[in-house]
Amino acid sequence: MQGLFTSCTEETEDAPAISMVRYTNPDNAEQDLSEVGLGEVIAIMGKGLGSTFKVTLNGMELFLNPVYVTDASVIITVPDDVPTVATDATVSNKLIMTTDMGVVERDLIVLPPAPSIEGISNEFAKGGDSFTLSGKYFYFIEKVIFPGGVEVTEGFDVNDDATSLTITVPGGITEAGTVEVVTASGTSSAAPRHRFNDTEGMVCNFDDLNIFSWGVGPDAFKTENGIDGVYVHTYQDSPITPSSWWNNNWVIALNGYGAQGLQGSSSDYALKFEVNVGVPLNSGRIQMQFISDSGPHFLWKPWEVNKDMTRYWEFTGDREPYQTDGWETVVIPLDLFRSNGGSGTPISSVSEIDGQAIRFALQNADAPEGEEIPVLDIKYDNIRIVKIK
Repeated sequence: MQGLFTSCTEETEDAPAISMVRYTNPDNAEQDLSEVGLGEVIAIMGKGLGSTFKVTLNGMELFLNPVYVTDASVIITVPDDVPTVATDATVSNKLIMTTDMGVVERDLIVLPPAPSIEGISNEFAKGGDSFTLSGKYFYFIEKVIFPGGVEVTEGFDVNDDATSLTITVPGGITEAGTVEVVTASGTSSAAPRHRFNDTEGMVCNFDDLNIFSWGVGPDAFKTENGIDGVYVHTYQDSPITPSSWWNNNWVIALNGYGAQGLQGSSSDYALKFEVNVGVPLNSGRIQMQFISDSGPHFLWKPWEVNKDMTRYWEFTGDREPYQTDGWETVVIPLDLFRSNGGSGTPISSVSEIDGQAIRFALQNADAPEGEEIPVLDIKYDNIRIVKIK
């Protein structure tokens, strides 16, 4: 902190004035800060600061150590709980100092925490597609980086609480990897839970990896408006009533495949696939099952809201029709899968299901969970088992 302290030899203190705000490191002495991060130590430079007895930042009074108060500088730490735009949309972004001789203020933005990516809409989105990242703290965005260093530096569409960021996927992405969001507060990566353009762990893509066994007929294999070559389209334009089970046109049954040598806890892995729901889905369970009828399974009910996913076999009574905006990625952690209709034990080790048959089957349960489904329109592609931790 050399160079921050000077003696006051004048008998009368000046009115307070702030000339700059900088870091305490002498190497950054010439950088006048317009924004600071939580937890950072800063030096407020100026004159007439020796009698400072109060400093506020965004309305919060900060701890003031008299040892670090001189006529020419005051050193403070920005606490982690100072209000930011992330906690108060109307935050003032004002630094205010009160001395015996008056009050002085200046603009100073307190940056929110670094962004946190919790989900991406489509891991196989193409150039020109709309692409949404969900998470927290999408403020002051500088760029989004795709695999191979392909960058987006404009066209950011962020919702009001900065939990959703939508951009257009740039062309020229040929590599697989992660997606990063860079903001003034820091950088966040979607990995390892989400990777972009990555075929690792692919079990069936209905193209060169096609272990389809029985269920939907040849007419269900389509390419028009696909995400990546051939996909399977489960479709029925007549009503599906409650208590309807196991129609072949609603089933994708995959044979066993060559084991990938997966090891470790099931909580470190997930079943992933892309889905395109063209008509609102108001009912029905997509049963995803490994090995056999009594094997580990999960009931995917994307229309059911306010749901504890660890108790997927129960019905909450709350529903909201589910429809996607094109293709979207679904991630289901393997530790949610349980045997014997949900009453059994969860998968412990991922090796238990490595290489085993997988089945996707629509069921429309008895009422009150089951309601009539007017039209079924679900497309599937890129079924895979991947490490997410």
